[in-house]
Amino acid sequence: MNKSHKDSIDFPLARKNIIWCQCLGMLPLMFLINGFMLNYCKKFGLSDSDVMLSLTVLPNILMVLLILPVANLSDKFGKKKIGNLTNILCPIAYLIILSASYFKEHFLLIISTGLIVYQLGHIFTVSNWFALMEPLIEKGKRGRFLAVLRTSWQVIALIATMLSSWAFSLSDDSNIYRSIIIILTLFCLIRAIFYGRIPEVKTSREKANKFSDACKHLLHNKKYIYFCIFCFLIAFLGSSLATTLNLYQIGALNFSESNVLTISYINMTGATAGFWLGVGSAINTLTIASLRYLP
Repeated sequence: MNKSHKDSIDFPLARKNIIWCQCLGMLPLMFLINGFMLNYCKKFGLSDSDVMLSLTVLPNILMVLLILPVANLSDKFGKKKIGNLTNILCPIAYLIILSASYFKEHFLLIISTGLIVYQLGHIFTVSNWFALMEPLIEKGKRGRFLAVLRTSWQVIALIATMLSSWAFSLSDDSNIYRSIIIILTLFCLIRAIFYGRIPEVKTSREKANKFSDACKHLLHNKKYIYFCIFCFLIAFLGSSLATTLNLYQIGALNFSESNVLTISYINMTGATAGFWLGVGSAINTLTIASLRYLP
């Protein structure tokens, strides 16, 4: 690592920028999965199958196909150069999503395009986010910092979801949706400011192996493959669960927009509390411990 470059970095300020960047960046993502976007799609008459296709199937396919190649590009060209594409694509995506409400005859095509553009932008950040943070956090403080980071954006998301639920309890007019989408677009733009303030620590390491060589190396690690299979199964079983439950709430239980967001708020509250109660840590510990018993 370049010592002079490292000495010039204000690490406490960098960590504050990471927290603000994550809080602002996660809000647009949370509003894709907390029931708001599903309500938006149903508001303009999309069928359940179209909703599942737009909100879960297409984004998940893109994530599977692109996250590793994009991570490889981050190693070659720099994490910030690739990550900055998020600051361009995500605001554009939400503007496309906003425009869908004005072209009702082509709503499915426009909303699907917006969601695909957003997912592409999300991939450009998530593929290298932890690698960007890692040099900026001391080893002995990483667990504590990540806990603060997670809790910060979850609390912000809880407040935003609660306010949205309150807004829909007053009115379910289309302008409420448009107003929230405009606010989320502004959050995407403000996030770019804090992301730009996060320094990228240059590390002196040997030239990275080819992407194909790295994949071949990992394929020979049985324990790593078993763990990947476990993670895949968990993601496969749970990736569309939230959307499915939201569709059930609307179609079978006749929940209003406000009710759907309230249930999402309760679920998010439980997830935040569960994190601090150590449920997530216990599951991870049991998973890692079980690897020793695999052949």
